[in-house]
Amino acid sequence: MELFLQIIGGIVIGVILLIAGVYLFFRIKFGKYMSLSEDETQTPLIIHLNEDFSPTWVKGKKVKPVAQELAQLGFVQDKSYTIGNAASQANSLL
Repeated sequence: MELFLQIIGGIVIGVILLIAGVYLFFRIKFGKYMSLSEDETQTPLIIHLNEDFSPTWVKGKKVKPVAQELAQLGFVQDKSYTIGNAASQANSLL
């Protein structure tokens, strides 16, 4: 009976070690991909800027106080640009 229990215990410990080994392998190998959530995305390697000739967001109520503070710090208003679909996302935030 003791031998039977030792064999069963060895099998159980072996299965636990196998599961832990597989988990650690995937955690080490693919850990950087497992930690990404839906909100986290990698930044693109190339960003294409398109000049925006009539930006509507510049006249927004929330933009004016920030623009005044930046002007006091020495920033000068220049051209506006859009980045692909980022323009529609920025307008929805403002």
